[in-house]
Amino acid sequence: MRSVAPSTSEPSPPGSTPSLPGRLARTGLAGALVAGLVLSGAPLCPVAFFTGFPCPGCGLSRAGVSLLQGDLPAAFAASPLSPVVVPFFVLLVVRSVVLYLKGGDASPPAWVTRGAIGLWAALIVVWGLRYAGFFGGPVPVRSLWG
Repeated sequence: MRSVAPSTSEPSPPGSTPSLPGRLARTGLAGALVAGLVLSGAPLCPVAFFTGFPCPGCGLSRAGVSLLQGDLPAAFAASPLSPVVVPFFVLLVVRSVVLYLKGGDASPPAWVTRGAIGLWAALIVVWGLRYAGFFGGPVPVRSLWG
């Protein structure tokens, strides 16, 4: 009977954090995909694309680009809450990416979760007001139907 030596390289347990090069590669790929999608001009909202009706978050990508260009009136026209929502989202993403790259827990603290819920509720209220004719009416969207 032949004895088999134990393997020196044990597989990583499920859910373990990948190496730093792996995390960098995944982060870079995700960033490139998001940037490519935003810069392509393709419709980003599946709700608007398939129904022709904007969702509460519709216009935030356009508003974010307008904010980056320093065009506050265009950002406000695309999404009135964008001067608050876009920086909050950007800071949350940057925080999560930094923590992920460091190999730590990227889960948001409770205050961030509560803030996100509050902003989402505010987006829903503004969405309803836009359908009632306020803030220039619903944001225009491109859809599958025309």
